[in-house]
Amino acid sequence: MRGVYLPEGRDEPALRECKGESILPLFSRAPRALLLSSLLLTAGWLSPAAQAAAPALSWSKSVKALGALSVADNGDVLLIGSDAKLHRFNSAGQELWSFALGDIGRAAPVITAGGITLAVSYDDNIYALDAGGKKLWNVRLDGDLYASPAVRDDGSVIVASSGGSVYALNAKGGQLWRYKVGAPVYSSPVVAPDGSIYFGTQGNQLLALTPEGQLKWSFRSGSTVFSSPALDSQGNLYFGSGDKKIYSLTPQGELRWSRATASFVNASPIVTSQNLVVVGSYDGNVYALNSEGKDVWVYPAGAAVAAPAAELASGEVVVGDLAGTLHAIGPDGKARWTLKTGERIDTSVNVSPAGTLYFATASGKLSAAANQAPLAEGPWTYYRSVASGYGRRLSGPEAAALTALKAPALRAVLAQRPVPAPQTAVTPPASQPAPSTQPSSAPAVKPPVLAAVPAVPSLPGALPAQPLTKPAAAGVPAKGPPVVGPVVATAPTPAVPAPVAAPVKPGPVAASPAPSSTVPSTPAAPVAAAQPAAADPADPAALAQAAGAQARSDRGKVVVPLREVLGALGASVLVQTPRSVSVQLGGEVTTLPLRTLGSAGNRRAWVALADLERFQVGGQPGVNLYTRGVYLLQLGGKVALSMNLDLAHLLPLLPVKEFPDVIERPESSAKS
Repeated sequence: MRGVYLPEGRDEPALRECKGESILPLFSRAPRALLLSSLLLTAGWLSPAAQAAAPALSWSKSVKALGALSVADNGDVLLIGSDAKLHRFNSAGQELWSFALGDIGRAAPVITAGGITLAVSYDDNIYALDAGGKKLWNVRLDGDLYASPAVRDDGSVIVASSGGSVYALNAKGGQLWRYKVGAPVYSSPVVAPDGSIYFGTQGNQLLALTPEGQLKWSFRSGSTVFSSPALDSQGNLYFGSGDKKIYSLTPQGELRWSRATASFVNASPIVTSQNLVVVGSYDGNVYALNSEGKDVWVYPAGAAVAAPAAELASGEVVVGDLAGTLHAIGPDGKARWTLKTGERIDTSVNVSPAGTLYFATASGKLSAAANQAPLAEGPWTYYRSVASGYGRRLSGPEAAALTALKAPALRAVLAQRPVPAPQTAVTPPASQPAPSTQPSSAPAVKPPVLAAVPAVPSLPGALPAQPLTKPAAAGVPAKGPPVVGPVVATAPTPAVPAPVAAPVKPGPVAASPAPSSTVPSTPAAPVAAAQPAAADPADPAALAQAAGAQARSDRGKVVVPLREVLGALGASVLVQTPRSVSVQLGGEVTTLPLRTLGSAGNRRAWVALADLERFQVGGQPGVNLYTRGVYLLQLGGKVALSMNLDLAHLLPLLPVKEFPDVIERPESSAKS
């Protein structure tokens, strides 16, 4: 193994604990002063005293853990140890087998759909082993291997080396092609749905290759790129750099935005189920940005963050810091719980489909906490996309199978959580507009609230969902089991209220009857407000028009009722929570963020029109169109949804801040 030395005085990041998957520095004399703008931790989910207790550890063992963890679908954990062996443990922490490599390694292994494990080490080799730990093949490349491989949907493997090359190998280790980068690669490659391959380099660039290994484009940052890219549902890329910035690029390599931090961003970002880009920095903060690069929240971890975060289906983002604290951050950017280990954490946590959370610390200890929520469904909720480390988005059938595998664990977690009291919305008087100090484009994120929302029928073998039926008559309880969704403790009212939609004009009020001279009779029971006529569940066009008739605005976006929209599209629910829903449309699985709206006792799930573009056909995202009062959703070049909408009424103009404080807009010189 070759050591790395950084001359004293250089302020670039050394080969240090970077992005939780690649490199353990042998020595470095570079200063590691942290620029911490906030040294005091903020209040937790409710308050410092009311934070939830950290999960109890099921077991903790010293196993010489060194590299990042990957988790198989059955809950087995694979990692490379400081003894230069690849280890496999079951969910109880019992070692199943180990295999001697030629050197240590820090990259996360990959477990393929066929049960084959791919591992790389500092001996320049990539190894393939069967499920029992027997070597199938190994290939020596042109340098130490710090980056995790990526597996394409045809079984071929993309692997990058410190020798400055990126290789494509077939499923038996045969070389398909080689691209010479000209600089070491410590960033793990990712594969986009169209087959494009993205990775960062030590030459201060992020590169894109075609599936055949030809250069598509290159983007130059201000320093080295250890970070592995994350992809959102539109194909946009997100990564960090040693120049202390978080970047977003289009699929064509154009700069969308960058966000400056106070220190190196070596960690790899994730993209959550709510389409937030979450990544930690050496400045001690964890940043959550919306797709436009604006801060939704900034969480002060109190110590440098080198590991990627992971989003759980229950809503928490979990990440460790170099001081040894594991943080679970809620959707509002406040701590749900913290767990102090006293040892550096520089690799990502990982979670099995059965809900066992694993993490490793610097002493080589591997720990597990059972009965947690599995990884969330979303664009890129784990830095290698899935727990088994594919480095690409799953195909429709793969995603459906994994979602069904996660469902029992999610149900079990939700069943253990208390139901919060209903929250009553307060509508300000019409003469006094609701106060707002935030631009409408970056609304505050509120904690999820329990909602019992009917779902459309699911496919055979998927998570059972409530059938799509006509609404019950007023006052008559609906039949059938409620859809289970995650429940969290109710958060305090935020100090800065979010923008409130324009109040709906009240309907006509019936005249009061004339007073009677006789003895008053018993007052009649209150009459429920009239509801829109139920659409025929067998008529997609009627369901679409019903969705349009009920459209409303919420925090600057037009939202429509989930039930009617999915019924109109003929989509099937796989998993639904109050914050998101995973649905299958044709052969594609899509995860949509949800909003729970309505008065107490009549809360429903709504989806933003803008998020309907996440649906894909043949790998191509949907397109929203609006013309002459009609909204259209095009999928695969055809109109899949059509409804009448009055956007001028739904989206009145609101004041916004003209100049964002920290967003750096594209410059013509940014792209090489």
